Amino acid sequence: MNIGITFANNYSTKVMALLSKLTAAGLSPRSALYIRRSPAAAAKSRLGRLLRRCTGRGGEEAGDRCLRQYLTESELPHWGRPAVKICRAEGIDLVVLKSLHAPETVAYVKGMELDVLINSGGGLFRREIIDAPRLGILNAHMGLLPAMRGMNVLEWSLLLGQPLGVTVHYISAGIDTGEILLFEQLRPQPGQTIEALRAKTAVMNIELLSEAVRGLADGAITPQAQRQEDGKQYFVMHQRLKEIAAAKLGGQAASCGRG
Repeated sequence: MNIGITFANNYSTKVMALLSKLTAAGLSPRSALYIRRSPAAAAKSRLGRLLRRCTGRGGEEAGDRCLRQYLTESELPHWGRPAVKICRAEGIDLVVLKSLHAPETVAYVKGMELDVLINSGGGLFRREIIDAPRLGILNAHMGLLPAMRGMNVLEWSLLLGQPLGVTVHYISAGIDTGEILLFEQLRPQPGQTIEALRAKTAVMNIELLSEAVRGLADGAITPQAQRQEDGKQYFVMHQRLKEIAAAKLGGQAASCGRG
C-alpha cells in the first residue's frame, strides 16, 4: 500500500500521533506533503488557539492532552518528535509545498503513484488533488455519516439524539459525501462534557485511520457509497444551542480512552 499524508503543522500532536501509529503498525507512509503556512496564517492559528484557551473552549487542548496520554501509554515510536523529524527518521519522502491547490502538488501526488492520501491538515481539497491518489483521500469525521455532515456534528448529534462517533471516509467534491469505510460509536458516560467527548474522538481518529489503511491494504474493507438524500449538512452551532446540547450530558470531564 503506497500511502501519503498531508499536514500543515510540524508540531501538531495529531500529526505526530498518526505518523507514530502508522509506523508502529508497519504502515509507514511513503510520502509526506508539508503544506507550510504563510507567517500570517500561522499567526492567525496561534491567535485562535489562545482565544479558545482564554474563553474556556479548550476542546482542542483537551484532545492534545488525551493524545499525549495515549502515545505515552502505547509506547509508540518517535513520540515527542516534530513531524519533519519523524519523516526523516523513517525515510519518508518529505516535500514542502505552498498549497494543496498548486499544480506541482497534484503532479507530485500523481508522480508518487499514491494509493491513498491521508488528510491530517493542509486545507480544502479540490477535484484535481481528490482524483490524484488511486483510491482516494482518507478523512476522519466527528460524526455518523451520512446522517451528520458538516460542522459541529458532535453537538448537533447530542441535540438531535443521533449516535455519536467517528467516521472514516473518502473525501469527495461534496461536503462529507464520499464513500464510507469505517464508523465507531462513542458512548458518553454520565457527567461527561462536550470537551471530554471531543478529546476522546482525537484518539479514535488515530485508531480508525490506521485501521482503515490496514483494511484497505489487506482488502478487508469495501467502501460504501453515500446517497445525497440520506443525510443533511449542518453548520456552526449557536452558543445557546451548544449549552442545551451540553445540558444533556452533565458537567465533569472523564478519561481519555477510546470508546
